[in-house]
Amino acid sequence: MNKKGGRWLYELGFDRAAEIVAAHRDLAWEPGMAITEKEIVHLADKLARGKRIISLAGRFEEKMALYQDNPEAVRAIRGRYELARRIAAAVETAAGRSLDDILSSFLTTCSP
Repeated sequence: MNKKGGRWLYELGFDRAAEIVAAHRDLAWEPGMAITEKEIVHLADKLARGKRIISLAGRFEEKMALYQDNPEAVRAIRGRYELARRIAAAVETAAGRSLDDILSSFLTTCSP
């Protein structure tokens, strides 16, 4: 949904959200940089499969299996996986909690 979703949100008048959504797929983030909304949306996108929570490893294993015969795609997928892992580590450090703990707390809070 990145660029298309960003355009849609911009057309609805949600300029800041549009910027975040449009940029979340390919970020120029490095460890030591601030974690902003863009990184959180990037990570959340990688941890969701429809209405389910999925592990980063699971998400990227699916992608690797799908594109295993395309070396260029595999290279891009590996790069995105490493970026997501670095962002996840930075979020865990900032929160003082594991990503699994954060997600478990969220799911417990949101369950009926």
